[in-house]
Amino acid sequence: MTPADETAVPHGPPGRLLRRLLTYARPYRLPMLGSLLLLLAGSWCITRLPLVLMDAVNRYLAPAGLETAARFAGILHMGLLYLAFAGAGALARFAEGPLTAWMGQRMVFDLRLDVFRPEAGLRVGGGKVEGDGLPFGQHRAVLALQRRHLRLRVDR
Repeated sequence: MTPADETAVPHGPPGRLLRRLLTYARPYRLPMLGSLLLLLAGSWCITRLPLVLMDAVNRYLAPAGLETAARFAGILHMGLLYLAFAGAGALARFAEGPLTAWMGQRMVFDLRLDVFRPEAGLRVGGGKVEGDGLPFGQHRAVLALQRRHLRLRVDR
């Protein structure tokens, strides 16, 4: 390995592999869009928190000529605004996490079905995968086939 190779930026995945993997994401376009929107909304809300604090300090804590009642009303208003942004940001991030995890699990499930269905003789019906009725000992042979098949696909 030459010194130039050590400092080179590694390339991303090949285009053919990326296109093949994106075929598994196509059925989940709407949940992916929803996840992206939740991520952006949560990030937007969280980045507003320091601005609300800055506004509260500049408007209601720093000015000297402000009445006490107006100062407390303004701080209460800014505190409620801060809690609203913090709650909305936390709720958006809380909803985005499980949605993204669900999509990832479904995509990996679809990928595994496409890779291992021919060797294992699996049937998909009613949303669940059923085996081919092999005795337990023969399932070990099927697993060995799956491992061999996976190694062949990785080595290509």
